[in-house]
Order: sequence, then C-alpha cells, then structure tokens
Amino acid sequence: MFILVRKASVKKIRFHEQRHTHASFLLAIGINPKVAAERLGMTPAMFNERYSHLLPIMQEEAIDKIEAELNNTLKNSSKLQKNNSR
Repeated sequence: MFILVRKASVKKIRFHEQRHTHASFLLAIGINPKVAAERLGMTPAMFNERYSHLLPIMQEEAIDKIEAELNNTLKNSSKLQKNNSR
C-alpha cells in the first residue's frame, strides 16, 4: 500500500487521521452526533469530548437554517392572511 501512496504522490494518512476526518465529515453533513459516535464505537459522551470543537460551527449553521425556515413560514403566513382578507 505504501508503494501506491508514494507512486500517487499523495500524503500518507494515518488511521486516526482518517477516523477524525470521517467523524468531522459525519457532523458536517448533519449526521446526529449519537449516530456518529456509534459508528466510531464511542459513547456519545466520549464523542462529544473529542469532537465538541466542531459543534459551534454546527450551531451557527443550525441558527441560519432555523432563521431561514421561520422567515419562509412568516412570509407564507402573511400571504395566506392577505388572501383570506379579500
């Protein structure tokens, strides 16, 4: 395998780096942290301790999604009220 890595001119990646990348990717695509922890053979508490540094970014993304959905709901609600008042 190392021969292939050298021939392909790619950086050698250790197992734990791949594991961390996988965990980060799962969180980035919105997989529930409990499910991600189970995939990695960790308890949710262990997972949160190890990967909690990624959660603030996810909190900001969640806020943006919630805000967008609430804005859409308010727009749709005001359209319905205008149509009903005619």
